Amino acid sequence: MSQELVVPYTKREIAAEGRSSSRIVYSPFLQTFLSYRNKHLDFLFPSVVDSGADRCIFPLDFGERIGLDIKKGERRISRGLGGGDVIYFHKVKVRVAILKKSWQFDCEAGFS
Repeated sequence: MSQELVVPYTKREIAAEGRSSSRIVYSPFLQTFLSYRNKHLDFLFPSVVDSGADRCIFPLDFGERIGLDIKKGERRISRGLGGGDVIYFHKVKVRVAILKKSWQFDCEAGFS
């Protein structure tokens, strides 16, 4: 059984590199909370929903804050339009808020 979730888009102003004016974009952001075992971040942070992405990727220091030994995770190389980067994957719990409702799931998330 599948369930449809509607994620609202948030208006953001993006500074234009090499131009004097900025531009407005709309992105699907979720308030996100990470935990690992009995340790968790003491703050929520906005994360963008990328419906074309294969994996969830978070900043390396977020993983360290929840007690992960980052380099002991599964090492993978990310490749994309901007080049490549090393990402370390760990099993964590992710909780997101969508329209004032909370959803929690286990996730093999990357940290880079």
